[in-house]
Amino acid sequence: MIPLGPRLAVERRNQERILESGLVVPGGADRRTELEGVVVAKGSPRIARSGAKMPLDVEVGDEILYSARCDVFELEDGSIIDIVEENSVMALLSREVTA
Repeated sequence: MIPLGPRLAVERRNQERILESGLVVPGGADRRTELEGVVVAKGSPRIARSGAKMPLDVEVGDEILYSARCDVFELEDGSIIDIVEENSVMALLSREVTA
């Protein structure tokens, strides 16, 4: 899956929490407004008014914090992929270093 335009395909990270009582709260159950995930594909760069290409700020493999307002797709293998607009990315949590 390759997103079109300045969008990212993000594999959502498991966000379940275990409370002190041992109760497991699944990800999304607490209605959080932000999600964490790993960028698995990215679309084409933005185009400035001048016509210059503006590359996306994140790379494939980066872990990001992003808005929960996104399009959600479940793949055949059960993984959840979110299609996120680049301006919905709030923070870069870690960057995969390639040697």
